Amino acid sequence: MICEIVKVAVLAWERPNAGKALTGVGIYLRYLSGLGNFARRRGCELELTFVVPWERDMLLQEDGYSVRLLEISGFCRKNPYDRVVLYPSCDRIADRLLNDEPRFLKQFDLLLASSFAFGELISRANSHDNISYVCHRPEFLHRVIAERAGFGRGATDRFGKDCELEAKAISSSHRILAVGEACKNELVTRYGLSRDDVLVIHNGVDTSLFRPVDNSQTLGKTIFSYVGRSDPEKGTILLLEAAKELKSRFHVDDFKLQIVTDDTTPLKREVKKLGISHNVEFVAWKDYTELPEHYSKVDFTVIPSFWESFSFVTVESLSCETPVITSTAGELPKIVDSKIGLSFRTGDKHDLADTLRKACELSTSDRRAMGMLGREKVLNLFSEEKFLESYLKFVESTVSDSN
Repeated sequence: MICEIVKVAVLAWERPNAGKALTGVGIYLRYLSGLGNFARRRGCELELTFVVPWERDMLLQEDGYSVRLLEISGFCRKNPYDRVVLYPSCDRIADRLLNDEPRFLKQFDLLLASSFAFGELISRANSHDNISYVCHRPEFLHRVIAERAGFGRGATDRFGKDCELEAKAISSSHRILAVGEACKNELVTRYGLSRDDVLVIHNGVDTSLFRPVDNSQTLGKTIFSYVGRSDPEKGTILLLEAAKELKSRFHVDDFKLQIVTDDTTPLKREVKKLGISHNVEFVAWKDYTELPEHYSKVDFTVIPSFWESFSFVTVESLSCETPVITSTAGELPKIVDSKIGLSFRTGDKHDLADTLRKACELSTSDRRAMGMLGREKVLNLFSEEKFLESYLKFVESTVSDSN
């Protein structure tokens, strides 16, 4: 174990947030912010700093970490991923950290670049051999996924630039981290990497927060839930179409689909068009601490995504002893097996409808057994402690190799 002070910087495109987080990256950053305190409890003095583009310079001291906000001309914290904000900011933050403040990055023993948006910075940082790129999603897959999910042409045009930035990050990073085996496999195949070039560190969840609260059911019907963004790539329209088929093809009406999402407008239009308003309920967006109660009061959480590199929702639900219904996309088959959930072929609404029917036919005891096994798997493989242990081990081994 390293005894001297280790300085780690996380280059992020958004701040760690203890409240609401709309993206998987945001949730990842929230958990990673606990690394400093975690390391100190294990006898390692680790100084953790998040470096984030912002609208003005600020230094924030939080519990166990600090946040260095950098004023970047044109950056907008409310829309950090908008193309008119993102791409100019990629160049400007590289200029600031490499030209205006060239000594800033050199003070850290390890830099974790947690966004493809830092590809320009990484490619130009030739003198820095301490940068590791964290891949949360293979950007080159995004266009294919988006087209399959029904994105319009205007929405897919930007992905070429995202892929360019990702390629720069991959080719110039000395180490690459991926959040799952599926993500690693895609990177290795696309970029011709050795499997040893990519280390997998699975995300984790707080199992003391995400635990069963109250599994009692009083509605007398099967309750399904979707939690997440309303983006087409998440398969929300597919889920609504499958719910319609559950009614029309299998004549099942004693079910409720609760949808917790950020933008309900397009989904409400689809619900009205499909004539399933009786079976669909839109629930207000939840604070992170409110999600365990929500998961615990439904029978199944449905993840109909066209791709998932990890899926926090899947693991959070399982941690609350609520079984899941997932597509076979990305990492999902490696997380969910038949003992803890059901699966359907990615993008196949007919197979999803049939899987929903099978779920409705499962007994209460079978559902509870699946849920208990699901939480056991999360405790063994996907806990917050496992996540932080893996990152601390990575930091220690990387810094030791550098020295």
